[in-house]
Amino acid sequence: MKKIIILLGLIFISFTLVSCRDIVYDELSVVFYTGPGASVVATAYELEKGDKVIEPEEPTSDAGDFLGWYKEITYTNEWDFENDTLSKSITLFAKWEYYTFTISYELRGGHWPDDTMPSVFPTSYTYMTSINFPTRLADYPIYPKNEPGNPYRGLFLGWWEEPDMTSAERINTPKTGIIPVGTTGHKIFYAYYSQEKD
Repeated sequence: MKKIIILLGLIFISFTLVSCRDIVYDELSVVFYTGPGASVVATAYELEKGDKVIEPEEPTSDAGDFLGWYKEITYTNEWDFENDTLSKSITLFAKWEYYTFTISYELRGGHWPDDTMPSVFPTSYTYMTSINFPTRLADYPIYPKNEPGNPYRGLFLGWWEEPDMTSAERINTPKTGIIPVGTTGHKIFYAYYSQEKD
């Protein structure tokens, strides 16, 4: 009798597992990948083969304009919410047209080595751009002589995002050498020199 009860229990568990497996297999989902810096769109669950996908609310981002949902991360084929149907669980990828942000430089009394801005300094970037500032001394701006007869020009110390800082304030404020991926907004960078007077 005990063996029969165990056998019936095993059969019941087997049927339960098979049923659960079938449910998981039959229910499809759609993941909406919006990309870095964009608002989140919830995954659509409990869909079946042959179903159309309800178009979600458009994601938003400070980095660009939303262009549509695509079947591939390479944005080859756009998903047609009116006609495309599901055959399996999928991920749809949001395509963006990223804004171009400007970069400008305030020399604060200095000048470029040949009085024209070197082409190596970037003047724009996007959310997906990584910028490393040039490190060649010949490209750095120069501070003019502080006093008549002073043979030394001010040594360029770096770029800061705050204008008119004292040397004490500058020590406690990190200078800028890069613009990392994920940055937004127009940028102004201010040059500082070793022979400036507070």
